Amino acid sequence: MNITIKQLEVFLAIAKHENLSKAAEELYITKGAVSQALQELERQLNIHLFDRVHPNIRLNHEGKRLRPLADEILHRMKEVNNLFNKEKEHFLKIGVSKTIGTHILPRLFANFQENFHWLPKAYIANTTELLELLETVTVDAILLEGYVNHNEINIEPWLDDEMAVFSHKNHKLADGKIHKIQELKGENWILREPNSGTREFFEQSLGQLIYPYEVTQTLNTPESVLGMVEQGLGITFISKLIAELPKNEDRFGIIQLDKKFTRTLSICYHKKKYHSQSMDQFLNFCRVWQLS
Repeated sequence: MNITIKQLEVFLAIAKHENLSKAAEELYITKGAVSQALQELERQLNIHLFDRVHPNIRLNHEGKRLRPLADEILHRMKEVNNLFNKEKEHFLKIGVSKTIGTHILPRLFANFQENFHWLPKAYIANTTELLELLETVTVDAILLEGYVNHNEINIEPWLDDEMAVFSHKNHKLADGKIHKIQELKGENWILREPNSGTREFFEQSLGQLIYPYEVTQTLNTPESVLGMVEQGLGITFISKLIAELPKNEDRFGIIQLDKKFTRTLSICYHKKKYHSQSMDQFLNFCRVWQLS
């Protein structure tokens, strides 16, 4: 058996895209070369790694078994290349949910770079997409605000994030007094999309206490939600970290409630994921880092 690094790179690219043409584009080779490398890998292993239903190609059970091992081999090869290199290259891709990416990641990255003089590559998306990227080993780890229940993913509690109800600064309930949750009934809600961690937390906590509620706008970024709220088009449920930003102090009102809502942000990674030195360095830093 003579499996090559290139064959494993091709395999992971196909597993990532589930498309031969896109895998070829990523690797800067022809579609024919991708197909040939995959066929040779499957021939040597004497097994099919993908189910082929034209025009689609889907990773099967055997392919899923190989994926974390192939990823580990490629990362170990990169570490071998770095072993005697004074200017080491760091290969780390992290996924970040949108609220974390907008309001926490810049401070986290600034502190990390100050200490270690390099930064991971970051990809910002909603919770559902990030979990898919983690399952396919497209990213090495994710920083998440949503709930995770997955047998193959390790979840570590990271930071506490208090939530708040934001409104137009002149909203009748944004008067600094403590209000009962039931006073929110009848309000128009502007919320994040259903696959986001913020929307999920709303539905599992505050939303259940005021049901039924009226969602007048569903938007996919914190900034777009806040823009609507600032214009007085409704109220929203969002991280209190956003209210504490200097640029937002005079833009919004906060409706104080007689109950607090706090969620836990998480560090997540695949249980079979190989931990490179770069990955351990970044995750260990996150574990002790404090938001200030």
